[in-house]
Amino acid sequence: MKSSYFNQAIAHTKSSLKRFIASGDAALLWLTFLLLFVAFVFSARTAQPFGDIPLYNLYASNIWRHAIPYRDFHIEYPPGVLPFILLPQLVSFLTKAYSFGYIVMSSSVVFWLLRDTYHRYDRRRVVLLSLLLLVFGRFAFFQLDIFAAAALYLCLRTLIDHHFGSSAILLAIATLIKAYPLVCLPAMLLVLPKDQVWKYLRILSTVLVIGLLPFVIISPAGFWYSIAYHTGRPVDISSGPAAVGFMAHLFGAPIRAVFSHGSVALIFPGAHIVGLLSSILLAIGLIVTSVYLFIQKNHTQVALGCLALVMVFIIFFKVGSPQYLLVPVLLYLPASNELGNRNSGKLWLRLFLIVFVVFVTVLFYSIWKVRAPQLGGGLLVIIRTALEVELLAWVLGKIKSVPTKKIASN
Repeated sequence: MKSSYFNQAIAHTKSSLKRFIASGDAALLWLTFLLLFVAFVFSARTAQPFGDIPLYNLYASNIWRHAIPYRDFHIEYPPGVLPFILLPQLVSFLTKAYSFGYIVMSSSVVFWLLRDTYHRYDRRRVVLLSLLLLVFGRFAFFQLDIFAAAALYLCLRTLIDHHFGSSAILLAIATLIKAYPLVCLPAMLLVLPKDQVWKYLRILSTVLVIGLLPFVIISPAGFWYSIAYHTGRPVDISSGPAAVGFMAHLFGAPIRAVFSHGSVALIFPGAHIVGLLSSILLAIGLIVTSVYLFIQKNHTQVALGCLALVMVFIIFFKVGSPQYLLVPVLLYLPASNELGNRNSGKLWLRLFLIVFVVFVTVLFYSIWKVRAPQLGGGLLVIIRTALEVELLAWVLGKIKSVPTKKIASN
């Protein structure tokens, strides 16, 4: 009897393995390992080989010691990151390595993204997405932004498939993880049928309130401090507005790097004014882009609309970081469907140039964050920002005026 059960288990395992190999999942799993290996190789040369994982470990350790986020210790992220910070701690009880647990979790998300691309799109786009992740792997495997980007990608996917309620929940989750995916909301509202708009907003706001309210009640001052913490930060050395400081340096203006608010800020003459103006231009840019999308009435190009809004945020946000580009990288997939084969290749090339410049900057100039800023790194920041502005202009140019056609209700 036991032998019969054993033989059945062996047969079932063989059958499952054959299905796994035939489905292409085995190849995608090996591809994920390859991307992770390349990320390890190149990250080892940087100032922070494991990105922000040590910081996540510190937060998780505080919570396991019964400290409450926002009340007992400061955390710079929204509450949605807490499950992703805590889960690797469970694995570390067995392996004594928090980093291992976190990388397993992030690698699982990358594998799912590749698998979804393979089944939903085609092999060609699996290769193109893999090339983007190959040079951007440090941020995909070692930063929390991959979870926000994946949630936003899934949000768009469910929206396109007419699952409006699920889309609203996923947008709320993405926002609770990293806040900035919320800038895509105007583009999403434009594609909704009129009878679904208020329902979408109601679900979105309900999930956001459920996620935020407990921490607001526990420590209003601590929660507000986490918001004011970002608004009071100076211009980050990796942000778009930092390009202004580096361009001024080309004409003789002095610059220096200082550690501030858990990151490195670029100090130059007029830096405070540049930071203030960038915040104003960010608000104006989001409003103007949203109005532009409405005027064009191209209500079927939701991914392109989201991409335009995200690029405005990346260009003007004074404390922006390169890992925010994970969102445009994943938006490439649905946007390529809206553009067609010819223009999708042009979009991919623009994204690849941007992430390649980021790759070179991080690989060769990551030490600038603890030493004097180097002109070579500054030139790369200027080039990257110029490429981002060009991408934004190109995307807006591709959003053409067509007869209004919203996604139909089920």
